[in-house]
Parts: sequence; structure tokens; C-alpha cells
Amino acid sequence: MAAAALSLLSATTPARAAPQIRLVCPGGPEAFFCQPLAAALRARYGAVIVSDSPGNGVFSVHFVTEARAHGTQSEPQSGIKSGPQSGPLVGHLSGHLAWRRADGVAGTGPTLTLSVSDAGLNDAILGRFADDLLRFTKLPL
Repeated sequence: MAAAALSLLSATTPARAAPQIRLVCPGGPEAFFCQPLAAALRARYGAVIVSDSPGNGVFSVHFVTEARAHGTQSEPQSGIKSGPQSGPLVGHLSGHLAWRRADGVAGTGPTLTLSVSDAGLNDAILGRFADDLLRFTKLPL
């Protein structure tokens, strides 16, 4: 009897659709910090669209870089590419997530800072930073 009630309840309760999320990465998917943030979003929310511009009618989120430095080099712009052509990865990163719902309501999360003194920022370190940003931002999804 309990199994029949469970089946009936499952059949009458619609499944909740996964949110549609657009991750905005100026410079595209290869932009600095885009891949670690996309992976963290996928792990938490499912499918993520990566784009270099926000879309209409979908929830969009992007990382706003407040400070990025390695040694004496400082690059305070978001969307800076990392890789062989752009020099070494940095040891300091500070910023927050900004989001906009499909209905136009916008918000931001708290600023978090990551500092690594004994190595450059690698994918594992950036992945943990992305997880922390999502944990503390509380996206309205």
C-alpha cells in the first residue's frame, strides 16, 4: 500500500526543472577563472551556458575581479586570460559574484579574497575558491 501511495504521489508531483544559468565570461570560455567557476556552477546547479555576454530571459552570473596580482604585477580587470601568452598565473585574487535574474532583479555576493604565497593559482585552488564564492553568495535559484 505504501509503495502504491508513493507511486501516485510521484506521478502527481511535477519534477522541478533545473535552473537555466548563463555564466558570463568576458573573453569567452578560456578567460581567466571561467572554467573553474563553470565547473563549480555545474556541480551545484546542473547545466550552465558559458557566454561572453549576458542573455535576456535567463539567470546570469559573472565574477567581478577587484584585485589580481602576482609579485608586483597587478591586473584589476575581470576577464583577463591566463595561459602561455599572458604570463604567469597570479598568487592573489579578490572579487565577488554579480547576478541578474531573468526578471531583471540584480544582486551581488560578498567579496572574497584568495592569497597563495607559495605557488601560483592552479585549477584546484581556483576550483575551491569558486566553490566558496557560490557557498557565500547564495544565488537566488
